Amino acid sequence: MAYDILKRKVKRKKYRTVEEFMADMNLMFNNAKGYNTDDSVIYKHATALQVEAGRLYDIERAKSDDIFADEDGKIPMPNGILHNGELYKVGDWTHLQNPNDLTKPVPAQIYRTYKASNGQSMVNVCWYYRPEQTVHRFDKHFYPNEVVKTGRYRDHHIEEVEGKCFIMFFTRYFKGRPRDLSEGQEIYVCEARYNEAKHEFNKIKTWASCLPDEVRDRDYAMDLYDHPRKLKKFPSPIAYLLKDDQRETDDLPKVQWGADGAPPKIGAVHKRPRGEKDSPPPEPTPPPAPKPPTPQSRPMTSQPLYHGLP
Repeated sequence: MAYDILKRKVKRKKYRTVEEFMADMNLMFNNAKGYNTDDSVIYKHATALQVEAGRLYDIERAKSDDIFADEDGKIPMPNGILHNGELYKVGDWTHLQNPNDLTKPVPAQIYRTYKASNGQSMVNVCWYYRPEQTVHRFDKHFYPNEVVKTGRYRDHHIEEVEGKCFIMFFTRYFKGRPRDLSEGQEIYVCEARYNEAKHEFNKIKTWASCLPDEVRDRDYAMDLYDHPRKLKKFPSPIAYLLKDDQRETDDLPKVQWGADGAPPKIGAVHKRPRGEKDSPPPEPTPPPAPKPPTPQSRPMTSQPLYHGLP
């Protein structure tokens, strides 16, 4: 353990508790003392710094949690929040209540867990939209269970969390499924970010860039398929919204908003020219080649084996 590693882990918010940080600090000090003689300057400095670090740790532990509140009175809960027997922490994928459609909860990822000034447990999350909640060309295709990452980060009461789900990057979705998920846990696939202002879909290059700092270098075990599966894209679920009189020169249509604090009630489709970043719709699957005709067998005629003598 070295000082530059400690700094990097602090910057990337890898430490969930003060105890985790102090464990690495003591490891660094003990390494310095273990590899140097008792009368060396390094050994003496390491000993003095370790004592000072312990003193500061005791001071921090004695402080009330309120001292860590930000200007809005939010107190971090780095160990997560226990809700309905399930622990929710930073990096977890969740389903949130959707007041616009109770059958379609909002897929989201937790970025922060904290206690509000009124004492309520809260989560800050990033929303993911379903295809039918976006604006796109009428001929755009999507994977089954596809979602897109938005730029919407919202605070929710922990009571709004319905349960856990899981969102996989499309490059891994074809290879297998996460191990040890709860039975019935919904799994989504994500390929793109969605720019809600411009109604653009941008293919994600690096999945880690979409995740909270605390979990960017964490991986999850998978149960792999025998071989990668081919997954077909299907037409937009709201392609039927295209009107006969819509033209390529029309302005972009608007989504229909419903309840406050929820994704759009329903998106919209348009006929505008395809953008440079838009992929063309997949080629239609060619029909199977016709089977060659089955040769018909001719009926056998019974003929005498021997002809009579003349």
